[in-house]
Amino acid sequence: MSARSVTDPAAPAEWASVDVARAGAVAGRTCGSAFRPDARRTDALVVLDTNCVLDAWLFEDPHVAALPHAIRTRHICWIATPAMRSELMRVLGYPALTRPLAARGLTAESVLGAFDRWAQPVAPARASALRCTDPDDQMFIDLAVQWHAALFSRDRAVRALAQRLRPEGVRVWPAGADVPSGAHPG
Repeated sequence: MSARSVTDPAAPAEWASVDVARAGAVAGRTCGSAFRPDARRTDALVVLDTNCVLDAWLFEDPHVAALPHAIRTRHICWIATPAMRSELMRVLGYPALTRPLAARGLTAESVLGAFDRWAQPVAPARASALRCTDPDDQMFIDLAVQWHAALFSRDRAVRALAQRLRPEGVRVWPAGADVPSGAHPG
């Protein structure tokens, strides 16, 4: 499979080019021995939508404080694609985020740096049969389905699919949910 590139020339090498064969090896090294790309587990892998990333690393929302901690301590492994990184980079450029960034002494680059440090790059997912009414959220659903990962989102369109995602091995958690010690959503 060919590598896919992100449009950010400053992206770290592991985000600038991701191929399927290398992605599992990279994530396995950084997520620890619990990471198995083809395992049907929902207790180790998580997908965070862009708003959840902002809640955790920009707004430091106390309702999601357990999530970054669980990622940093490797109780869970956050997986993401280059397109997810690109979306975060785009959203961080919104004028509405200038004031919250400045108020917290952060920059768009520092939030993107947290993404680069803690999210493990994987190749884009195949399109799943489950379709979201919000096309911007589809990539998060597709990735969670392909990897049987827990999906953190407070987006209504994503949450509306929660029951239909369960048989696919995906549990949708509200972005503000506490992360249990075992990180199993269910």
